[in-house]
Amino acid sequence: MEVYENMTSRSDEHIGFDKEYPLPKPGDTLLKYSGKKTLYTQSLTGNWTVYTDAYKQAADMLIDGIEGYPHEDALYCPIIFLYRHFVELTLKPIARAIERLSGQPIPKVAGKRADSRHSILDLWLYIERNIRYLGCEIGRQTIDLLAQLVEEISRLDPDSMHTRYAHNRKGAKMHIPVDSLDIENLKDVIVKMHNALEILTTAIDLEDEWRSEQESW
Repeated sequence: MEVYENMTSRSDEHIGFDKEYPLPKPGDTLLKYSGKKTLYTQSLTGNWTVYTDAYKQAADMLIDGIEGYPHEDALYCPIIFLYRHFVELTLKPIARAIERLSGQPIPKVAGKRADSRHSILDLWLYIERNIRYLGCEIGRQTIDLLAQLVEEISRLDPDSMHTRYAHNRKGAKMHIPVDSLDIENLKDVIVKMHNALEILTTAIDLEDEWRSEQESW
């Protein structure tokens, strides 16, 4: 009798908990394909540009939603990860296009091509050394500032792991190199960085068009 009363009491407690913190119930599924907020994926498959821009957009939206509460400090990690991944996905096709246009191979680092790793510094170093092959109108100052900004975001997360995991594979705490960060400034400067990198992307398109025209002569 006592056991039954104990079980009934716990069951009642569980019902109260479930009202405040709902638990999965029969019929629940993550894969519901329509509703008030539905995202469509047809335009995503294989679309590198959409993937790239989406990471920046997600970070922008996180920053826009921050109101200054202490618990929002935890958003530092996903924001930095998203912006860093946006930069990585921007640099990789630029590096590959330069390799194609220049004939200068992307170097290997630790036995792997730089564009198959997560080091944005290695990618940028290759791009900077071979940017002349694009023939684009981008000043030395802009190139130097891009180098500075790539180095800064790499400092925040050098390998795309420091903002994904609290500990490394050996169990040591991941180092966060800053005690605070003005995220509105971060967002503003990322926009300028994006605009500068767009000059390189446009130069690649123009160089491809020019070479295509030459082949048709």
